[in-house]
Amino acid sequence: MGCDFRGLVFDRKWQPLFSSPIQSVFRNCKFDGADLSKADPGQTRFEGCSFADSRLEKWQATCAEFVDCTFAGPITKCRFYGRPWGLAAQHLDPRRATNDFRGNDFRKAELLDTVFIQGIHFDQQLWPDTADWVHIDRFHQRSQRVRAVVMRWRDPELRQEALDMLVHLQTMYGEQTELVYRRQDPRLKFTSEAQTRLWAEFATVL
Repeated sequence: MGCDFRGLVFDRKWQPLFSSPIQSVFRNCKFDGADLSKADPGQTRFEGCSFADSRLEKWQATCAEFVDCTFAGPITKCRFYGRPWGLAAQHLDPRRATNDFRGNDFRKAELLDTVFIQGIHFDQQLWPDTADWVHIDRFHQRSQRVRAVVMRWRDPELRQEALDMLVHLQTMYGEQTELVYRRQDPRLKFTSEAQTRLWAEFATVL
């Protein structure tokens, strides 16, 4: 409780902190500036922790829990799950059907190819609130209507790009009704025009 891990590089010797057979709990701990790229959060629970400018890359947080945590800086290619998933989900202690994920502040985070899936409640978090981001609710209902609109676009190349992007999003958010996404994501293979126009359609179909 209240541990200070600021600037620490979490290499293999630190992994036992997150790999206990019984859930480890970190309360009000500081991970600011820490390199967590090689750490596996496992079934760890983080409460009121700070991750300002931490190096968070390729985290597969399939069974980790985050409550009232604050994030700032890049979060790259991470996956946060609202329900336990994968082999680790069969060995949780204590057992649970959902991952507690609420009250987290991502307003100063840079979400780079990072997704929140498997039933995470978006209205229980704080998200970036600028024109660079879109927040879409009722995603699957909207996407079906957007597809019908896109099919009527006259430019065949732009139409195909948008349809391919829809498939990409539907695959990524298969069990998620909400998403927060960068309006212009340079890592996607789709053109700026296709991304801008597609998000504009999402905003108007319902």
